[in-house]
Amino acid sequence: MQVNSQTDAKVFNSIISCFQKNDSQQLSNKFANNIDLTVSEADGTYSKQQASIIIKSFFEDHKTTSFKIKHKGASNERTHYAVGDLISGKKKWSVYILLDKESKIIQLQIED
Repeated sequence: MQVNSQTDAKVFNSIISCFQKNDSQQLSNKFANNIDLTVSEADGTYSKQQASIIIKSFFEDHKTTSFKIKHKGASNERTHYAVGDLISGKKKWSVYILLDKESKIIQLQIED
């Protein structure tokens, strides 16, 4: 279990970097083949390619000023999650990220 925790810590650090740099391409590389995505007007299950387009559009419209993880944990032995705050200009969003057992993002919510 320790190896998975270290791996997930690296994955979450990489995800933090993607948000801070508005790097939709690198973030999308961490998506599972299908992802539950809630961001702006999008809310549903999308393919990796569809989700990549949605995230790219979000980052183009909202340049990140700050992104910080507030809490990380495990919902069971196979999935890990993080909750954070994304700030763009004067607007703040809550972000929820869920990783599967392969450390791929299976759920991403960005809500104001």
